[in-house]
Amino acid sequence: MSNTLYTKSFARKAGGFFNSLFLPDVCCICGDIIKNFEDVPKKIKFRGINGKCFDSPYCEFCTRDLERALGPWRRTIFPDIPDAIFLFDYTYETIKRSLHHIKICKCTKCTAFFAGVIKDYVYALAGNDGFLTYIPRSVRLYEKYGFDQSERIVRTLVLNHPDIRYQNLFRRRKNIDEQKDLPFEERFNNAEKALEVIKENGFGIPGRIVVFDDIITTGATAKAAAKLLKKSEAGKIFMLFVAGTNEFKERS
Repeated sequence: MSNTLYTKSFARKAGGFFNSLFLPDVCCICGDIIKNFEDVPKKIKFRGINGKCFDSPYCEFCTRDLERALGPWRRTIFPDIPDAIFLFDYTYETIKRSLHHIKICKCTKCTAFFAGVIKDYVYALAGNDGFLTYIPRSVRLYEKYGFDQSERIVRTLVLNHPDIRYQNLFRRRKNIDEQKDLPFEERFNNAEKALEVIKENGFGIPGRIVVFDDIITTGATAKAAAKLLKKSEAGKIFMLFVAGTNEFKERS
């Protein structure tokens, strides 16, 4: 039995090795070939927050386009809560495609990339006493795709940086009307009904919270999440997003 398991394990590793040799490496965003097996491996670097560089899973063109889309940007969503920060302008096609790859295709490369991008902001906002949480995906979309893209980004970040403290503070209720194409107030009311703060986790509500989501559009869901945390006597609340729509007011 042990020999069989060893053989299967070896076959999987060997298959992955030969795939990496003979299958071309392609960009997750545009699909262009980054390198073939005969090419000398070339590390493409993404210049992120404060000029810090790290490896990019994308081609040179898409990587530079992501750098151009990088803000960060700020939006006011709730009078008594600090501005929501989103790092990329969602009007860029590269951002739309990369987030689609996360939301639909469950891409581990894109997930790890954006976890790396938000890392410094999570550290800055959470400080030494803060906790990171996320806004969960709608029940309908979770059942359709079988995963939550924001949760995967957060868990990837926490796995690679265990000093970042994480606490699951929200869950989604079922049978709530769809958000798409509704006016802001209706979207906000639906979001407030759909979200629920988890209080029976044994830890209580942290005094300092960084709430993460992949994208902010109207801000209705973010506003609802912040309001629910305020009702639960949360202290300082910060909102952090990978990308946002173009209704921003200022660039940091």
